[in-house]
Amino acid sequence: MQRLYLIIILLFFFTTGFDGIATPNVDLPKSRSSIQTIVIDPGHGGKDMGCTGGHSEEKHLALAIAKKLGTLINSTFPDVRVVYTRETDVFVPLYERAAIANRNAGDVFISIHCNAVSKSYIKGTETYIMGLGKDGAISDVAKRENEVVTLEENFINNYGFDPNSDEGYIIFSLIQNAYEEQSIRLAAHMETEFKNTLGRTSRGIKKEPFIVLRMTEMPSILIESGFLTNIEDENFLRSENGQIQMAEAMLRAFSNYKYEIEGKDQKPISGIRFYKPERLEVIDEEPIYGTDVQKKVEFKIQLGITNQPVDKTIYPWKQVQHLETLEKNGTYIQMMGGYLNDYEACERALEYWKLNGFRAAFIVAFVDGLSVHINYAKALSEKK
Repeated sequence: MQRLYLIIILLFFFTTGFDGIATPNVDLPKSRSSIQTIVIDPGHGGKDMGCTGGHSEEKHLALAIAKKLGTLINSTFPDVRVVYTRETDVFVPLYERAAIANRNAGDVFISIHCNAVSKSYIKGTETYIMGLGKDGAISDVAKRENEVVTLEENFINNYGFDPNSDEGYIIFSLIQNAYEEQSIRLAAHMETEFKNTLGRTSRGIKKEPFIVLRMTEMPSILIESGFLTNIEDENFLRSENGQIQMAEAMLRAFSNYKYEIEGKDQKPISGIRFYKPERLEVIDEEPIYGTDVQKKVEFKIQLGITNQPVDKTIYPWKQVQHLETLEKNGTYIQMMGGYLNDYEACERALEYWKLNGFRAAFIVAFVDGLSVHINYAKALSEKK
């Protein structure tokens, strides 16, 4: 305990000076009148798989979402440079991730992750900034993410503290975050898009002492995109369309933040910029889109995902007269409807089913039997 008090006293004099006048121990934020470089950090990788779900590993999903986000930013903002901390399944130490961001003079740092807890009913997104919460306790999320450093050799020399040590986190709490206000603004845009645009459960913006956020010299956030221990979240993040939707929500949030920082009017973002169809059945050839061939565009309502066939004699399933069940990778996707080229009718039906036992329902789209992104199907239907 005496050692702990000594650390606190020394850090106080180091950060305030012996005359008692506060002096920052970090460089002041550089002026960011424009966003020129974004650094995207797919969490974990290589020997560090991150958390796991029933059918997935965090490192693979984080990379998939990160690369889709980078592709969207490249196509939407060609003047913005996209830098990845990793582009393949490799292990990158936390200090090197931050160093990559700092060497490239990043204006924004976004670290993408997935979450896990022991309670399978917990779901939703969380966006973190560097800091300590009001109660000063360190969450299991921060401890899990920071313990990655123990996979590195000489990690105490690399970071100056042991992430399993309470003293180390007290040191963290005394270090000023020069980019807190900007990080909060970016995080707020993210959670707004996840909740309002995607309809995901938002668990809000939180402060935690993440090592990778502390070492970056720019506004930085860490996104937990969902819980792999929740079957709904995991299936969404594993799907191609779910990953695209997450990436597009992040793109919109980044766009809002960018124009806010630059003092410009928001430009609307519409349409699909990254698309790869997902077949419901395994066949060899890839469909060719963009031709004049007439295609069957169908909108349906996905009522839920279950880990076993539902009992159609009990509420709320007994209300659905034409329930379709798609078995995929050991789970059962429950859908209804078949609105040909009529998104608005499907949207009206969705509101009805949300009020009648299916609050988490949402619209899905198919083109010639392919599961596709909703924006792509809407664009095709509008041409008919």
